[in-house]
Amino acid sequence: MTPIRRLAADQSGASLVELALVLPLFLALLIGVFQIAILEAMSVNFNNAVLQAARHIRTNDAGRAPDAAKFRQAICEAMAGGGAGCTDKVRIIVQKFGGFAGAANPPPVKDGEQPYDPGDAGDVVLVTATYRWPMFMPFAAAAFPRQDGLNVLITSRTLFRNEPWDAD
Repeated sequence: MTPIRRLAADQSGASLVELALVLPLFLALLIGVFQIAILEAMSVNFNNAVLQAARHIRTNDAGRAPDAAKFRQAICEAMAGGGAGCTDKVRIIVQKFGGFAGAANPPPVKDGEQPYDPGDAGDVVLVTATYRWPMFMPFAAAAFPRQDGLNVLITSRTLFRNEPWDAD
């Protein structure tokens, strides 16, 4: 057998080459799937935290609705994993309306502006909150709304009518 035919017939190391070609693609896909699963779990977690914090506004808990900083802090405290730096990642917009029809098309909010008006008893209130969640796989982040780079925006909205309360 000529040396070229012997080299072509030699199969040693073929599996290693196949593994080297397939493994990076498989790992990228696996990491992307895990990252999207964590993002979805974080989205549910954030939505529940916003609903729990919005209850303080709706019921006028402790005699008065929380201010913007306390509301943002209440969201972070209700989130699993909402530790250090959470309040810097949360953006809230709280707007009151005369009725549910008015909340269907809320007025646009300028960049950087975070209006906070929890309203009074009986007012309809729209709470819109966003949370920046970092992702490190570009192809996984491309499918979601982003703010900057690979930070995905998780958005939660809740619309409710404030419960009647005494104006003490």
